[in-house]
Amino acid sequence: YSVAATINPPVPAQVEARVSFFPGDPGEKKQTAVYRGRAQRFGYFFPDGSTPPLKFPSPGEYLFEIVATHRDPSGRLFMGQLKNASVVMPQREGLTLRGRPAAIPTNTNVNSFSLSSMENAANLGPLFLPSQSGDMLYFSGNGPYHSFITASISAEEPTGTLQETLENNFPQSQISIGGGSQHPSRRHWDYAVLPSPTPLNRQYWTAGQSKGLPLISTTSKGYSPFEYPELVQSAGYFYTATSRPGFAVFFTVGDSTITENYWLNQYADYDRTLGAAKRGDQPGDVYWSVVAGMHQNLVTGKGLYGSYSSGGVALLRGESFSFHGKPFARPVAVINGEELDIYAGVGPSPGTLYETGAVKGVGSIAVPMVPHDVSIQIHKPGGEVYRCQGRANKIGNFVCPAGPLRLNEPGVYQVKARFKEGEHTGACAGARDGRYRFYAVDKGSRHRLVFTSPRARRVTLDNPLEVQGRLEPPLNTGQAFYSVVAPGILLDEGRVQLQDGSFKFKVLLEQLAAQFPNLYDHPHI
Repeated sequence: YSVAATINPPVPAQVEARVSFFPGDPGEKKQTAVYRGRAQRFGYFFPDGSTPPLKFPSPGEYLFEIVATHRDPSGRLFMGQLKNASVVMPQREGLTLRGRPAAIPTNTNVNSFSLSSMENAANLGPLFLPSQSGDMLYFSGNGPYHSFITASISAEEPTGTLQETLENNFPQSQISIGGGSQHPSRRHWDYAVLPSPTPLNRQYWTAGQSKGLPLISTTSKGYSPFEYPELVQSAGYFYTATSRPGFAVFFTVGDSTITENYWLNQYADYDRTLGAAKRGDQPGDVYWSVVAGMHQNLVTGKGLYGSYSSGGVALLRGESFSFHGKPFARPVAVINGEELDIYAGVGPSPGTLYETGAVKGVGSIAVPMVPHDVSIQIHKPGGEVYRCQGRANKIGNFVCPAGPLRLNEPGVYQVKARFKEGEHTGACAGARDGRYRFYAVDKGSRHRLVFTSPRARRVTLDNPLEVQGRLEPPLNTGQAFYSVVAPGILLDEGRVQLQDGSFKFKVLLEQLAAQFPNLYDHPHI
């Protein structure tokens, strides 16, 4: 497990990171590794190697905890912390996870299914993750209607083990996910969302059904597993995590009884969900959701595990319907005039700053979240080329087999990353021909960059943003390289000549708004 982390704001904070492994087999012992150190000047932390990496020996679960503290020059103490957990998967998954099946009409124009119950209410009510892993969810961004996106998960298991466990503990009439229809006469539980047949929507809706089993826990006395965890005999639940390029959006641990397991997407503030944008999903936003589920028999130690993934796109203004779509049925985004069939987040990301000596893993995650070919080349300042290529896994995740990148020389690092599946191609958002820069600064350098323009400003689209700064101590000649980024997106990059140790450049916001459809101005909201 990689415990590398980025601290925001970028300060050389003291860091303590802890990784704990909880084996699925109760006969195995829990393992814990602790890593301590100081982040680099630009906020990047990685272990110094004194504690070896924790390798998970078997399926189970892990917990990652990290705490960072920093005192500013005046002595004020700042602190941040983060927890993350998920499933350690076996090489062969025994569960097939699916999103909740819904009654949905076919939209042949986009090879997809519409989820809207009314033509004029694109986001009214719940929106579910697609039934099939790898499929896409398209929904209205920043829409005027109350809605929520639900990660309600069911499972399929071919041996009958999960089904037998559930039948031995629950009457079939009690197996229900989110109020779906029940069929107690059948051996499998089928469920579907059926809207009322009003004249407005009768022509659009048909009942869609899919066979699946809930991931729920059982106890020795039939009590609630949430109130009596000490009585749990088999544990069934899932972890779901949704991210946008550059930051996490939502994370929950739950079981199949959850029906509102996602953010509330209104034109306001996601009902004040922590970490969410103030105006809901913006048109053009891209998301990825990863689900890891398990059903563990705590008596025998035998477990079933499975994974699921889905990409999501907040539709541009003018598109009214929300729908599920097959991978590559349409471009995920159009950035800077380039259609991206594959929208990828790459590490190291555009414009990132490191100090020499940093060790950084290289990889990617992409939407649609399906297997595809990946090629990443990193040209170091001295001419050496770090190369890796391979195949993304079933959830669209790729880790470079060449191992981590060691930033052993200062300067400008050039990346070229391309993604392909058949005739479909993609890149890191905003990267021209898949190319972008990141940087390494000599750890022992006596030079420091000082901004002379305000570092925090509110700007509008019709005014250029001027950035000014200088180098201390000054250099008479040289160049300043810059990158303009939003989280996970390269907006612009360039270079300017130093003049008496100073530099300046302008960012044309109107031009960026024309290039990037997910940048919006809100002067009246």
